[in-house]
Amino acid sequence: MSVAQTGVGEHKVVQLPDGSTVQLNAMSVLKYPIVFDGTEREVELKGEALFEVAKNADQPFIVKSNSIYTTVLGTVFNIRAYALESIAVSLLEGSVNVEGVGGGTVLQPMEQAVFRNSDESPQVQIFDSGDVMAWLNGDLVLSRTSFKELQRIAKRRYGTNIKFDRAEIAEYTVSGKFKEPDLKTLLESVCAAKSLQYKETSPGEYLIY
Repeated sequence: MSVAQTGVGEHKVVQLPDGSTVQLNAMSVLKYPIVFDGTEREVELKGEALFEVAKNADQPFIVKSNSIYTTVLGTVFNIRAYALESIAVSLLEGSVNVEGVGGGTVLQPMEQAVFRNSDESPQVQIFDSGDVMAWLNGDLVLSRTSFKELQRIAKRRYGTNIKFDRAEIAEYTVSGKFKEPDLKTLLESVCAAKSLQYKETSPGEYLIY
Protein backbone atom coordinates (compact mmCIF):
# COMPACT_ATOMS: atom_id res chain seq x y z
CA MET A 1 0.00 0.00 0.00
CA SER A 2 1.05 3.57 -0.69
CA VAL A 3 0.17 6.42 1.64
CA ALA A 4 -0.26 10.08 0.66
CA GLN A 5 -0.91 12.65 3.34
CA THR A 6 -1.05 16.38 3.85
CA GLY A 7 -0.07 18.59 6.75
CA VAL A 8 -1.48 21.81 8.17
CA GLY A 9 -2.82 24.05 5.39
CA GLU A 10 -1.35 21.78 2.70
CA HIS A 11 -2.99 20.55 -0.52
CA LYS A 12 -1.64 17.72 -2.67
CA VAL A 13 -2.53 16.09 -6.00
CA VAL A 14 -2.15 12.29 -6.12
CA GLN A 15 -2.14 10.28 -9.34
CA LEU A 16 -3.45 6.76 -8.76
CA PRO A 17 -2.17 3.74 -10.72
CA ASP A 18 -5.39 3.55 -12.81
CA GLY A 19 -5.10 7.16 -13.97
CA SER A 20 -7.58 8.54 -11.42
CA THR A 21 -6.67 11.84 -9.77
CA VAL A 22 -7.19 12.75 -6.12
CA GLN A 23 -6.76 16.25 -4.70
CA LEU A 24 -6.23 16.11 -0.94
CA ASN A 25 -7.25 18.87 1.44
CA ALA A 26 -5.28 19.74 4.60
CA MET A 27 -4.67 17.12 7.30
CA SER A 28 -5.87 14.25 5.11
CA VAL A 29 -4.58 10.71 4.53
CA LEU A 30 -5.15 8.56 1.43
CA LYS A 31 -4.15 4.88 1.35
CA TYR A 32 -4.14 3.03 -1.98
CA PRO A 33 -2.50 -0.06 -3.52
CA ILE A 34 0.53 0.25 -5.76
CA VAL A 35 -1.40 -1.68 -8.41
CA PHE A 36 -5.16 -2.22 -8.74
CA ASP A 37 -4.99 -5.91 -9.62
CA GLY A 38 -8.22 -7.25 -8.07
CA THR A 39 -11.87 -7.07 -9.06
CA GLU A 40 -12.20 -3.69 -7.29
CA ARG A 41 -10.19 -0.49 -6.93
CA GLU A 42 -10.43 0.27 -3.22
CA VAL A 43 -8.79 3.20 -1.44
CA GLU A 44 -9.17 4.58 2.08
CA LEU A 45 -9.63 8.27 2.94
CA LYS A 46 -9.40 10.13 6.22
CA GLY A 47 -10.00 13.84 5.75
CA GLU A 48 -11.25 15.52 2.57
CA ALA A 49 -10.52 14.97 -1.11
CA LEU A 50 -11.84 15.55 -4.61
CA PHE A 51 -11.82 12.38 -6.73
CA GLU A 52 -11.76 12.28 -10.53
CA VAL A 53 -12.11 8.57 -11.23
CA ALA A 54 -10.98 6.92 -14.45
CA LYS A 55 -13.79 4.85 -15.97
CA ASN A 56 -13.51 1.06 -15.78
CA ALA A 57 -16.82 -0.82 -15.81
CA ASP A 58 -15.06 -4.09 -14.96
CA GLN A 59 -13.34 -2.73 -11.86
CA PRO A 60 -15.53 -0.51 -9.63
CA PHE A 61 -13.78 2.20 -7.63
CA ILE A 62 -14.53 2.17 -3.88
CA VAL A 63 -13.62 4.80 -1.31
CA LYS A 64 -13.75 3.71 2.33
CA SER A 65 -14.24 6.61 4.76
CA ASN A 66 -14.58 5.30 8.29
CA SER A 67 -17.64 3.00 7.96
CA ILE A 68 -18.97 4.68 4.78
CA TYR A 69 -18.34 3.11 1.36
CA THR A 70 -18.70 5.11 -1.86
CA THR A 71 -18.74 2.97 -5.03
CA VAL A 72 -18.36 4.36 -8.57
CA LEU A 73 -17.37 3.32 -12.08
CA GLY A 74 -16.10 6.71 -13.23
CA THR A 75 -17.13 10.11 -11.93
CA VAL A 76 -16.17 13.30 -10.05
CA PHE A 77 -17.07 13.68 -6.39
CA ASN A 78 -15.89 15.21 -3.13
CA ILE A 79 -15.73 13.38 0.21
CA ARG A 80 -15.32 15.13 3.56
CA ALA A 81 -14.61 12.61 6.31
CA TYR A 82 -12.66 14.25 9.10
CA ALA A 83 -12.67 12.68 12.54
CA LEU A 84 -15.42 13.84 14.91
CA GLU A 85 -17.38 15.44 12.06
CA SER A 86 -20.28 14.32 9.88
CA ILE A 87 -19.32 12.61 6.61
CA ALA A 88 -20.47 14.26 3.36
CA VAL A 89 -20.27 12.79 -0.15
CA SER A 90 -20.96 15.43 -2.83
CA LEU A 91 -21.41 14.29 -6.44
CA LEU A 92 -20.47 16.63 -9.31
CA GLU A 93 -20.54 14.24 -12.28
CA GLY A 94 -21.72 10.69 -12.93
CA SER A 95 -23.39 8.46 -10.36
CA VAL A 96 -22.27 6.94 -7.07
CA ASN A 97 -23.66 4.47 -4.57
CA VAL A 98 -23.01 5.46 -0.95
CA GLU A 99 -23.45 2.82 1.77
CA GLY A 100 -23.21 3.07 5.54
CA VAL A 101 -24.15 0.92 8.51
CA GLY A 102 -27.61 2.48 8.66
CA GLY A 103 -28.35 2.36 4.95
CA GLY A 104 -27.35 3.87 1.64
CA THR A 105 -28.42 5.76 -1.44
CA VAL A 106 -27.57 6.34 -5.09
CA LEU A 107 -26.63 9.95 -5.79
CA GLN A 108 -27.26 11.93 -8.95
CA PRO A 109 -25.17 14.99 -9.96
CA MET A 110 -25.40 17.91 -7.52
CA GLU A 111 -26.77 15.69 -4.74
CA GLN A 112 -24.99 15.29 -1.42
CA ALA A 113 -25.31 12.47 1.11
CA VAL A 114 -24.62 13.51 4.71
CA PHE A 115 -24.06 10.97 7.47
CA ARG A 116 -24.53 12.75 10.80
CA ASN A 117 -23.69 9.52 12.62
CA SER A 118 -22.08 6.44 11.09
CA ASP A 119 -24.94 4.17 12.18
CA GLU A 120 -27.71 6.29 10.63
CA SER A 121 -29.00 6.44 7.06
CA PRO A 122 -27.80 9.42 5.01
CA GLN A 123 -29.67 12.65 4.47
CA VAL A 124 -29.73 13.56 0.77
CA GLN A 125 -29.78 17.22 -0.23
CA ILE A 126 -28.87 19.55 -3.06
CA PHE A 127 -25.54 21.33 -2.51
CA ASP A 128 -23.76 24.43 -3.75
CA SER A 129 -20.73 23.25 -5.69
CA GLY A 130 -18.98 26.58 -5.17
CA ASP A 131 -19.24 26.18 -1.40
CA VAL A 132 -18.17 22.52 -1.34
CA MET A 133 -15.23 23.07 -3.68
CA ALA A 134 -14.08 26.37 -2.13
CA TRP A 135 -11.17 24.65 -0.37
CA LEU A 136 -9.49 23.95 -3.71
CA ASN A 137 -8.86 27.69 -4.11
CA GLY A 138 -7.88 28.26 -0.49
CA ASP A 139 -11.27 29.80 0.30
CA LEU A 140 -13.42 29.04 3.34
CA VAL A 141 -17.20 28.79 3.56
CA LEU A 142 -18.95 28.64 6.93
CA SER A 143 -22.63 27.72 7.05
CA ARG A 144 -24.07 27.75 10.56
CA THR A 145 -20.69 26.40 11.61
CA SER A 146 -20.26 25.96 15.35
CA PHE A 147 -17.27 27.50 17.10
CA LYS A 148 -16.38 23.98 18.20
CA GLU A 149 -16.06 22.96 14.56
CA LEU A 150 -14.20 26.21 13.90
CA GLN A 151 -11.59 24.97 16.38
CA ARG A 152 -10.95 21.93 14.19
CA ILE A 153 -10.87 24.02 11.00
CA ALA A 154 -8.28 26.38 12.51
CA LYS A 155 -6.17 23.43 13.63
CA ARG A 156 -6.18 21.90 10.13
CA ARG A 157 -5.75 25.13 8.22
CA TYR A 158 -3.37 27.14 10.41
CA GLY A 159 -1.99 24.70 12.98
CA THR A 160 -3.58 26.88 15.65
CA ASN A 161 -5.21 25.91 18.95
CA ILE A 162 -8.29 27.91 19.93
CA LYS A 163 -9.85 27.84 23.39
CA PHE A 164 -12.96 29.47 24.86
CA ASP A 165 -13.28 31.13 28.24
CA ARG A 166 -16.94 29.99 28.48
CA ALA A 167 -18.26 26.58 27.49
CA GLU A 168 -21.33 28.00 25.73
CA ILE A 169 -19.16 29.76 23.13
CA ALA A 170 -18.39 26.36 21.60
CA GLU A 171 -22.05 26.04 20.59
CA TYR A 172 -22.33 29.46 18.92
CA THR A 173 -22.72 29.26 15.13
CA VAL A 174 -21.49 31.56 12.40
CA SER A 175 -21.84 31.84 8.62
CA GLY A 176 -19.73 33.60 6.02
CA LYS A 177 -17.55 33.26 2.94
CA PHE A 178 -13.86 34.13 3.05
CA LYS A 179 -11.43 34.53 0.15
CA GLU A 180 -8.11 32.92 1.12
CA PRO A 181 -8.41 34.23 4.70
CA ASP A 182 -5.45 34.56 7.03
CA LEU A 183 -6.00 33.60 10.66
CA LYS A 184 -6.37 37.18 11.91
CA THR A 185 -9.05 37.99 9.33
CA LEU A 186 -11.01 34.87 10.22
CA LEU A 187 -10.85 35.40 13.98
CA GLU A 188 -11.76 39.08 13.73
CA SER A 189 -14.77 38.30 11.53
CA VAL A 190 -16.26 35.45 13.56
CA CYS A 191 -15.71 37.23 16.86
CA ALA A 192 -17.29 40.45 15.59
CA ALA A 193 -20.34 38.48 14.44
CA LYS A 194 -20.97 37.32 18.02
CA SER A 195 -19.71 40.40 19.90
CA LEU A 196 -16.70 38.44 21.15
CA GLN A 197 -13.00 39.18 21.37
CA TYR A 198 -9.86 37.11 21.01
CA LYS A 199 -6.26 37.29 22.11
CA GLU A 200 -3.08 35.32 21.53
CA THR A 201 -2.12 33.68 24.82
CA SER A 202 1.08 32.08 23.47
CA PRO A 203 2.52 31.29 20.04
CA GLY A 204 -0.14 29.35 18.14
CA GLU A 205 -2.62 29.53 21.05
CA TYR A 206 -5.67 31.81 21.05
CA LEU A 207 -8.47 32.49 23.52
CA ILE A 208 -11.94 33.65 22.44
CA TYR A 209 -13.81 35.47 25.20
